[in-house]
Amino acid sequence: MSTRRRQAILTDSSENVTEATWRATDDDTAWFAKHRRRTFRIRRVFPGEFPSPATHVVAAAVEPGVVVKSSIFSPDTDPPNTDMLGETLWQSWGHEPLSKKWGEKVALFRAQPMGNA
Repeated sequence: MSTRRRQAILTDSSENVTEATWRATDDDTAWFAKHRRRTFRIRRVFPGEFPSPATHVVAAAVEPGVVVKSSIFSPDTDPPNTDMLGETLWQSWGHEPLSKKWGEKVALFRAQPMGNA
């Protein structure tokens, strides 16, 4: 039986990594494996993943098994799940564009076949 390396990088409260955080990270990792051309995912928060009042997560695929996440509050509507909005939010928080900061790693991630690591 192989074990898969998991790493969650939370930009909001990394000291509060819960089992829900790991379930959500596994879900994000699987989602990015199926949507290989995507860099960002915007989705509802898993119960217990982030403290309230977070309603949504912006997840960024950095490399296989590594997802960087930050929470947002959008109570009235589900924001569109697009790379454009993810990158805009990412940069509005003062982060460099992922394509600039992680360029080679992201390109390598996109080129690798996904399987059990």
